[in-house]
Amino acid sequence: GDPAEEGPARALLAGARDRLRVLGLPETEIDALAAAGAPRPLLAVRAPLSGTVLESGIVTGDAAELGTSLFRLADPSTVWACLHIQERDLADVRPGAEAVLRVQAYPGEEFRGRLAFVGDAVDAATRTVEGRIELANPAGRLKPGMFVEATIATAGDRRALAVPESAVQDDAGRAIVFVRTGEATFVRRAVRTGERAGGFVEVLEGLAEGEAVAVSGGFLLKSEFHKESMRDDHGHD
Repeated sequence: GDPAEEGPARALLAGARDRLRVLGLPETEIDALAAAGAPRPLLAVRAPLSGTVLESGIVTGDAAELGTSLFRLADPSTVWACLHIQERDLADVRPGAEAVLRVQAYPGEEFRGRLAFVGDAVDAATRTVEGRIELANPAGRLKPGMFVEATIATAGDRRALAVPESAVQDDAGRAIVFVRTGEATFVRRAVRTGERAGGFVEVLEGLAEGEAVAVSGGFLLKSEFHKESMRDDHGHD
């Protein structure tokens, strides 16, 4: 052929191959297209990574223009939990700290991970900083969009009064415990709770160190107290 024509043709071919590489086609398919000498009516589009399809931006029959987002993929074996860290806690929070997560879908279960990222900017409205916890999710039980509660191990180790989670009962929206006053007698006590971790609940107010609380049977005790309260109310009528 004419050398003057071969140069531009080679440049066009090289440019076409580069565009196909950008689209993710392997060299074997590019070579097969070049050998066929004609375009294919259908072309397989391969994802750059293995994962699960979270969103589809196209349906069968749609024309895909340059820059069109076809699918949104994610690898569910490792997930991020995004959270807001209070400004007052920043001095004690460090990337790499152990974190314990709880989700409403699996009551009583805990998922453990590490704080992978702490943002640099404080939100002016909430006075919080963005944080991100990374944790393994081999069974895929944690789903995108779930709400979580997280407890992060802090650098400032402090003493805390804590009781087993089973000792704290919900009574019309208030947290209560039953404090032992005798061999088989208890008094109901409202408490203010704090962080939860490892099956324990921090008690900020309402309980003193050394006081014994009912760890099991709290629901039955609450029922008995309600019965006593109803009898007292009827007695005053």
